[in-house]
Amino acid sequence: MMQDMNRAFVTGSVERSKFNKLLTAMANTDGGQVFHCTAGKDRTGWTSALLLSIAGVSSQTIMDDYLLTNEYAKDSIAKNTEGLKRAFGDAYVNFIPLVTVESSFLQAGLDQVTATYGSMDKYLTDGLGLDQATIGKLKAKLLR
Repeated sequence: MMQDMNRAFVTGSVERSKFNKLLTAMANTDGGQVFHCTAGKDRTGWTSALLLSIAGVSSQTIMDDYLLTNEYAKDSIAKNTEGLKRAFGDAYVNFIPLVTVESSFLQAGLDQVTATYGSMDKYLTDGLGLDQATIGKLKAKLLR
């Protein structure tokens, strides 16, 4: 399920349009910015991966950063897990992917980028429709 969501960030026209709007707005907005989604791990994690990629960060470091989500959100994960146990009993384990991250989630999206576009650069330009000026603005902001 979570792997499919990350693949859809690459293949879905609605998803690509929304990531275009987000990254374009980030490029054209002065000052620091905060981005988040409902759980702070899926769309936020993908956005972070895109920005880190634009900044030239290695794939391994991007994955390591993504996996830190479980550490930094451990209190929230514990609270949500208790709620899942109360709601679903022993079946709660089926819902754990909704509140945690696994390398396979992000990797599914990254693999889809390679399969569909060949590279992250082509995904940014051909998939998200970002021009080089926008990518350059983002990179400059990230590397200040």
